[in-house]
Amino acid sequence: MSHVLLVQSYWAKSSWGFPKGKVNEEEDPAHCAVREVLEETGFDISGHLDPDDFLEATINDQLVRLYIVRNVPMTTKFNPKTRCEIKSCSWFAVADLPNNKKDSTPKTKIGVGANSFFMVMPFVKRLKQICNGTVSRRGRHKSASFCEGEVPVSAIRQKAKPPTQKAESEDIRHIKKRQPQDKKCHSKRQLFSEDKRIDAQFCAPSWLNFKFDKIAIMECMP
Repeated sequence: MSHVLLVQSYWAKSSWGFPKGKVNEEEDPAHCAVREVLEETGFDISGHLDPDDFLEATINDQLVRLYIVRNVPMTTKFNPKTRCEIKSCSWFAVADLPNNKKDSTPKTKIGVGANSFFMVMPFVKRLKQICNGTVSRRGRHKSASFCEGEVPVSAIRQKAKPPTQKAESEDIRHIKKRQPQDKKCHSKRQLFSEDKRIDAQFCAPSWLNFKFDKIAIMECMP
């Protein structure tokens, strides 16, 4: 393995990436890879794909799987089947791809900046290790690609985000803030004292301006 096949979007100015697409509901990721590669390159990888040969990476909270499809001749002619989606398909040497945004290798060797491969970079380091034979088959389990004798394909799955705790209302927070630390018991007469600290304990902030007829109430009390 020495090269990977990358595609360029019809509307992209210079960015390149692996053929990719989202997995449909209840669709097998390997089937998604076959479908997307056929649509974006016109090449059927169903006879070349090993469902257990892949890499994975989390990009923007999405799990991306890259299947490594081997034995695809570099003389293969690719013909995208979708209109206005894929502008170009081209082979790139794995050694020329950037490991990170500051890597100047692609700019020096092929005249393309590292930022043009931002969707490829999460996999480059491991692809280079595979090329050098330093990664075992078991350690690869992480995605899909086209190399000389190989074709990359990525299937994206959205990761569920943990539910956020509902914020307390302004009134509840205000009451908690104003509640006194001591929890003394108060008699009925004390409820009508001028101590606003006690009023705040029993009333919501919006009720603090409400006034009782204290004389009438006191006359009714035993």
